[in-house]
Amino acid sequence: MAEELKSLEEVEKESGDKLREVMMKIPNFLDPTVPIGKDDSENVEITKYGDPVVPDFEVPYHTDIMESFDGIDLDAKQVELQVMDSII
Repeated sequence: MAEELKSLEEVEKESGDKLREVMMKIPNFLDPTVPIGKDDSENVEITKYGDPVVPDFEVPYHTDIMESFDGIDLDAKQVELQVMDSII
């Protein structure tokens, strides 16, 4: 019974991997009413809810916030990227 379960779990993983691979090849379809533009400057605003909030303080960059909580180590990542570049 345990061997059969293990075999079925392997089949499930393989099937899931194949499904993800196929799904990644299928593009997102745009609604036909979406206008095509050269870049985001040509986006059309359909609905706006309220006014944008402008804080009375300087908003920190997201990596600065992550570093302040020890949630990211950009120095280590930079070293890793340099190593990868030298390999390639």
